[in-house]
Amino acid sequence: MRVCTNSPPGSADAIPAPASPAHLGNLVVDDLPMSYRDQLSDSLALPTARGRPRKLEPRFDPESKRDRVLWRRRIERSGRPLCVSLWSGAGGLDLGLEQAGFDVAVAADNDDWACSTHGHNSDALVFARDLDDPDRTRAWLRSLELPQVSLVAGGFPCQPYSRAGQSRIRHLVANRGRSAVDQRAFAWRTFVAAVDELRPDQAIAENVPDMARYNDGQLLRDSTRSRLARRPSDGRSRASTRVRRVPSTRAGKASSRSSTTTPR
Repeated sequence: MRVCTNSPPGSADAIPAPASPAHLGNLVVDDLPMSYRDQLSDSLALPTARGRPRKLEPRFDPESKRDRVLWRRRIERSGRPLCVSLWSGAGGLDLGLEQAGFDVAVAADNDDWACSTHGHNSDALVFARDLDDPDRTRAWLRSLELPQVSLVAGGFPCQPYSRAGQSRIRHLVANRGRSAVDQRAFAWRTFVAAVDELRPDQAIAENVPDMARYNDGQLLRDSTRSRLARRPSDGRSRASTRVRRVPSTRAGKASSRSSTTTPR
């Protein structure tokens, strides 16, 4: 995967800035992207320049047998509690977990660009894969033959639960014939399957506060009463589930997220 990096205007890698209105000729301004139009209408706007795409190499390539051997040797000698991160994106939550003392051994997301960034900046084995099927995810985790995992963390998709996401989905259903059933609303089942497979000491599910109100609260009740909150008769104690609201900041605006922790 590749990501774009910015280069100074005039450098060898820089792509010329957008043309000024005087050079637009017969181009219809209304056909341009909004950000482009805003720049053309703002006489004080600075010109933009975008550098050539840069390929980010992972520290440990999941497709490389050599890297897999080196990665396994690393986690076996880690000395820190191991963490598996699902729907990890570019690794923001994982960075915080690393700073808290965990060793994120495995991460997964279905966004190739996010995985490229994460793998380049992390010692985790980062997989670009779908996590929509609980049974396939369980089989994949089993195939990794991980040592004892202390934490499973997952920020499964929030669009079905968030107010902004629901508004967008309603628009797509009404105008583009999209199904009213969003399969991402059931991603929590994959998270539960991962916890059930790995049997960590703790699990953290991160999502928006409106998840608690989704389907009149039935989803939250189902998830906390599922295998996430049960243990088989293997001598382990029953898990307890707690829901916390955690402040966060996005684009300079304060907001909140919900975090569900399940200690053993």
